[in-house]
Amino acid sequence: MLNVVAVNGRLSRDPWINEEKGFGYLDVAVQRNFKNKKTGRYDSDFLNFLIRGKTLDFAKKYLKTGSCVDVVGSVRSKIDKDKKSITYLVANSVEFAAVPSNTSAGKNNQQTPQQAPAKSQPAKQAAPSDNDVYDDDEDLPF
Repeated sequence: MLNVVAVNGRLSRDPWINEEKGFGYLDVAVQRNFKNKKTGRYDSDFLNFLIRGKTLDFAKKYLKTGSCVDVVGSVRSKIDKDKKSITYLVANSVEFAAVPSNTSAGKNNQQTPQQAPAKSQPAKQAAPSDNDVYDDDEDLPF
């Protein structure tokens, strides 16, 4: 079975963080992919994600209202003490999302290297030649 939620949106407020208990919440505004027939505009949904661990540290350090993010997580549910079912979203990973450069929001919300950690790129390896020696005991990726 598959339980994955993947959204792209903007934070509708600064992350709410409870450092004492080690968790927090991200409120992500997600634009629907169709227009409202009455208004002719795109409506938005506001999703609340539970964050903790490294995701909490990242949010605390780098995210703020208006940040464009990609969130991948899962749907969870539990029964509270009143025997009511509660469904919530848990963020497993949060990353900065690309912001189109032709939008005014993108011009005002671009992250600089001082604001966000750069992702490290793996070193490029030279193409193997016929003279290279291969170790038969090497793990294969398949």
